Amino acid sequence: PHEKEYFVPITFTEQISPLSEQDPSIKMKSNLFNSIEYARSLDPDQQRLYCVNICLIYPPTSLKIRFLPFLSAICSYSKLLLLQIARNSWEAFETHPQLERMGSWLGVLTNSQGRPPPLYMLNLPKLLRETIDCGTFGHAMIFLTAFYSKVLNLFQPPHPITNLVLEILAAVMNTPGIRTHIIEKIHKFGELLKVDVSYYFNRSIIIPENSFDRYAQFSNESDSVIFK
Repeated sequence: PHEKEYFVPITFTEQISPLSEQDPSIKMKSNLFNSIEYARSLDPDQQRLYCVNICLIYPPTSLKIRFLPFLSAICSYSKLLLLQIARNSWEAFETHPQLERMGSWLGVLTNSQGRPPPLYMLNLPKLLRETIDCGTFGHAMIFLTAFYSKVLNLFQPPHPITNLVLEILAAVMNTPGIRTHIIEKIHKFGELLKVDVSYYFNRSIIIPENSFDRYAQFSNESDSVIFK
């Protein structure tokens, strides 16, 4: 219960890019591990943003980092990107490098600790369903593939989380009107796991007609072309 005070989700109004180096209170230290040690001394609000900045600046490392607020910051920032920043916007494609970095960091931390993040930090199947609801599933595939590329030894089917993920992907793939590049990402994910995703289809999933994950629909109204 005491630890959960560190896991307040990062909000939309907080920074989504590397923090200003002009502020001495958030300046990165000489290396990754010195920066993490410094993060331990910060108050929870600064700590979350500082940890996100660490991830955006330093590449993932396979060495063990036992610092739960660091893991929590990655989970919170990933959800922020997928559920708010990336929602229904062409500019959302600019978040792909950050989504890939967060997925890779989460993957190496999971691999080094031998277990996924606690569900109260990140429920991966639930997150995928939420991105389907808000039209950011295509962006979620960037995060998902980066994560799984680091944890193949732990999450091969029939791992229960992976089976749930594959069922969701199969349902999306079998939904008419899904963008071609999303279908291609699902196929590549299957290749990564060496499985045929279509074999995991057992139920349909509701994807809004105006979802950004579907083909764009246009109509002519008063001599203007309107995107629906």
